[in-house]
Amino acid sequence: MALVLTALDFLIERKCFQPRTIELFKAVTIVKRDPKEIAEAFKTSTGNVYQAKHVVFTWKRF
Repeated sequence: MALVLTALDFLIERKCFQPRTIELFKAVTIVKRDPKEIAEAFKTSTGNVYQAKHVVFTWKRF
């Protein structure tokens, strides 16, 4: 788990993703919170929560 969190922090440092995108991703995949709950906490839509999850999971460096 520590390796995953370190990798996510690295992606923020390298400006691959906005910190908010990574925080949404962590909340839905690592903490396993309900997407509706996350959306309310971050004042965004559930669609944005799912989009953040998708973008980080499918990210490829070319």
